[in-house]
Amino acid sequence: MNDTSAAPAAPSDLLNGGAAPPPTAPAPAAAPAWQPAGMPVTPAAFDAPEAVAARAEIKSKISDKEFYKALVAERERGITGPASQAWSGLHAKGYPAATAVTSQADVDNQAAGRNAQAWDGYIQALKQRTDLSEAQIAEIRSGVVNETAYAWAREEKDRLIKDRSFRTKLLDGDRQANRDWTLVTSILSLRPVRK
Repeated sequence: MNDTSAAPAAPSDLLNGGAAPPPTAPAPAAAPAWQPAGMPVTPAAFDAPEAVAARAEIKSKISDKEFYKALVAERERGITGPASQAWSGLHAKGYPAATAVTSQADVDNQAAGRNAQAWDGYIQALKQRTDLSEAQIAEIRSGVVNETAYAWAREEKDRLIKDRSFRTKLLDGDRQANRDWTLVTSILSLRPVRK
């Protein structure tokens, strides 16, 4: 018996014009776009070719018995000979030190970075719950709000707390109720000033 039927076609993909997508390797995980403020940053020299070569040489020297014997002999005699100097030099090249905090300006920059990071996180959390204009974001970052807006927010908070249906909506996760509550509490978290 002669079977001339074609092999089953690959599943089609409407987004690719009906053709099956070509097989691809999974994409590598992306590096995080942020790091916590004050976190030590890997020096750029860490990825330099000299550093990579030095780390490779360190790995090869770890299993080199002759080098190990010379290193141990120097340490037992209490001297710093060529093996110890080579070992220290390789580590200095292969693992460059991160820049250290050396002045009050460095400490102030780290504190400012942590503060900016905290504000960015707070604003991102607010943006998930409500729409914010650039003017509102600037006002939040400044930490102050117009006195009339503050008075409105206090009255609105009192009204919303007394409204039983609003409380139910808020606790049930209603988006509009969340927006209203976020706006009011964000305004009340700022210091009122006369303008």
